[in-house]
Amino acid sequence: MVQHLQLRGKTYQFYLRVPQHLIIPYGKRFIRQSLRTSDLKEATRKAEELTRQHMAEFKLLTDGKKATPAEVIVAARALAEQYDLEHFIDYVIEPLRGQYAKNDQDLYDSATPSQYLAPHQLEAWKILSNPNSFRLSDALHLYLKTHQRGSDEAFIRKVSRDWKQLVDLVGDMEFAEFSWVHARHLIGYRLEKGDKTTTVRRKLNTLGAIASAAIRELEIQKKNPFESHRIPGEGEDAKETKVPSPTEVREIVQTFHNKIPNVTSLMILLQTELGTRIGEVSGLGIDDVFLDHEIPHVYFRDRLWRSLKNDEGERRVPVVGAALEALKHAVSLPRKGLGLFDQYARLRGNDSASQAVDKQLKVWGITSHSFRHAMKDRLREAGCPKDIRDATCSDIPHTLGAR
Repeated sequence: MVQHLQLRGKTYQFYLRVPQHLIIPYGKRFIRQSLRTSDLKEATRKAEELTRQHMAEFKLLTDGKKATPAEVIVAARALAEQYDLEHFIDYVIEPLRGQYAKNDQDLYDSATPSQYLAPHQLEAWKILSNPNSFRLSDALHLYLKTHQRGSDEAFIRKVSRDWKQLVDLVGDMEFAEFSWVHARHLIGYRLEKGDKTTTVRRKLNTLGAIASAAIRELEIQKKNPFESHRIPGEGEDAKETKVPSPTEVREIVQTFHNKIPNVTSLMILLQTELGTRIGEVSGLGIDDVFLDHEIPHVYFRDRLWRSLKNDEGERRVPVVGAALEALKHAVSLPRKGLGLFDQYARLRGNDSASQAVDKQLKVWGITSHSFRHAMKDRLREAGCPKDIRDATCSDIPHTLGAR
């Protein structure tokens, strides 16, 4: 049997013993996880990846980079809410200390909390003993509390997802103890998971903003752990996007014009003239469409089911030609909710829309993202100023009338 693999029925499981000296800080004796596969080759690959991840975490812990699994902190906070410090000592610490000593007064006197308290009890004691403790999870809460978009559900989901990946990896540790080394650990882990270098850089920027807010608000003398990181091979894994020629664009418009009012066709037709990301089109609300305006246009802004890629993405863009006709058809579609394309007006709906559109565009060897580049080329060839080109394709803010 391959190391750290066990076969349960027909499914392989990952099994790893936590080093004895790390059981208390880690919060468990064994790590057991289903690999959800009966294929030995695939299970071996997954087990090797998990082994690298956990061995790196064990090293951090052994080197004194204290990390506590997030689930332990959740349980500890729930326990701490039931007591003040005095009652926690009376009803939790003293009884467990007595059970541990078994009437041995010397053992009772010399015992430390880490010897007789479970991990979540030990953390609860630390929380009650130090009410000013500030952990990684607290940093996220502070960031959302002080950010101008902190009540925006889409924004909350986006930054929380990236921060949760960090906490899941290193544990909900004290913010003051989080270091540049932990950030390097995250970079290596995300690259091993298959993230593109541009994705890792984006995550670092998001995490860095959260850490910066905590350092600023708490007036901590600490360098931001997410600064000054080099990502191996950054940019080298980016795939060159094929840009459809004007002839191909006309062919695409004609092909999907004949398939109206198919939803996927409507989204493609909108993209050919708007030069937007597919998520921006699929996430439009019915109230983002202004057909009766002097200049028919759509309003790209954050919605409950979809946020824009960056803060500067909010804009109004004129709609003409085939896109205008497609927009009129889209408005007339039956719907139960607020989305222009109802089936995609949901969390991660843009992923489904991208799959549907890319499948239809495969014959031309392009993806939905190709239309942004094609639109920029068309605007450049038409002599359109750079600031207007960038604004139309969501690189800088652009206003059409009042926002």
